[in-house]
Amino acid sequence: MSFIQDDIQERTFTQNDCDVIKGEKSSHRFKSYFTLIGNGVQTPASPGSRRSEHNELITSHVKKGWNSQDFATFQFNCAACQKCKPLRIPTQNFVSPKRSHRRTINRNTDLSFEVIEASDIMPLSYELYKLYDRYLSARHSNSSMNDPIWRKTYNIFKSKLSAHKEICILKLNDQIVGCALLYHDQECLVGNYCFFDPELTKTRSLGTYMDLRLFQYAKDTGRSHVYLGATNRESAHLGHKVQYPNAEVYENEKWIPVEQAYPDLKQKRALPKNQR
Repeated sequence: MSFIQDDIQERTFTQNDCDVIKGEKSSHRFKSYFTLIGNGVQTPASPGSRRSEHNELITSHVKKGWNSQDFATFQFNCAACQKCKPLRIPTQNFVSPKRSHRRTINRNTDLSFEVIEASDIMPLSYELYKLYDRYLSARHSNSSMNDPIWRKTYNIFKSKLSAHKEICILKLNDQIVGCALLYHDQECLVGNYCFFDPELTKTRSLGTYMDLRLFQYAKDTGRSHVYLGATNRESAHLGHKVQYPNAEVYENEKWIPVEQAYPDLKQKRALPKNQR
């Protein structure tokens, strides 16, 4: 999938191989906010006030059911299905009753959680780049996310970091083991992308732990929602998001409870645990 587009324009990409359902074709409608020239990215996200402008554009579209992706927002426009849906979590009253979430929190009490302004992240950028490369190799080796232009060009990866508003990192003994790239405004956090140590997550569920920390961060800062991108229940990487309490998906131009979009979820949750 190519992101080489003019500054702040709409484009539609059709007939790409679907990253979610093998054998299907996907189509996306993009609003992009950058121009790619040579090995560098020129983007309204940098420097200074343009980063704020970029952040506002992203968050405003995400609230209306778009998904964020680095320097762009996109909607799914697939002819084969409509199974990928934007998802958000209300956070002000968020308390997870799931034992698995409590176990995940307890397994990671030795990790620190830090929030860093994107403008201050450059001293850590190479360490993050190496973590990102290992994550893609282990988790998305056959995906369009594994685009060589992002993986092999350190300068473009730095532009990717600087486009965001904040960077959240997880550390174990001063080593970065997880990272989330965020946009935000006073009302919400937008989790654009998360990557983590692919070996460590096998015993620690670092993706889920990062989500839980983002929910708490939003709650502590008075924000009402965390937007987590798309969910698709047929995807091992996307389907888990519907597990979070009070999750909502965007359907028919409005946000609705996941149980309304997926009626079987309500029936499943009503069953005794050993029958689910």
